[in-house]
Amino acid sequence: LENAQAEARQARDQAIHALEQAQQQNPQNTPEKTDEYWADLKKTDQLRYLVEREEFNQSLRDHAEKNQQLQKLKTEKEADRQQELEKIVESEREKLLELIPEWSDSKLASKEKKLVVEFGLKQGFTETELDQAYDSRAVATMRKAALWDQLQDKKKGIKPVKRTSMKPGSKSGDPNST
Repeated sequence: LENAQAEARQARDQAIHALEQAQQQNPQNTPEKTDEYWADLKKTDQLRYLVEREEFNQSLRDHAEKNQQLQKLKTEKEADRQQELEKIVESEREKLLELIPEWSDSKLASKEKKLVVEFGLKQGFTETELDQAYDSRAVATMRKAALWDQLQDKKKGIKPVKRTSMKPGSKSGDPNST
């Protein structure tokens, strides 16, 4: 099934390429003819006018049909690409829960996701980049970095306890009373 899908994708890509090449080589198939030309031809040679006008209309229909086929193929290709991306995102979502099992709790997950987004914005990422982040490894790493920074910020407010040591040769007090 995968081989057949790959062959179909390849055939579609070749058809897109062929249609694009045809459009680039001959965009309208015939040179633009002015209204004056058509009016003059109609007056002078009605038979030739009918033949040329029909050829011109046929070339326009062919061109429109090729455009329509090209758009259809491009739409199919985009739909396939979107479907593949959705599979990847779902797979990465499952991997993310394996990497961060704490996120099975929705409250903690939403709290930490906000923390990760804020951290990412501080690091220079745009909101669009963060919204499109689907690599579970990158998200887990960014979470660890955000938690580390949060821990370091908390650590700054803590002052170390100053302990004095006893002078050498001094008598220690009763251990039960201390």
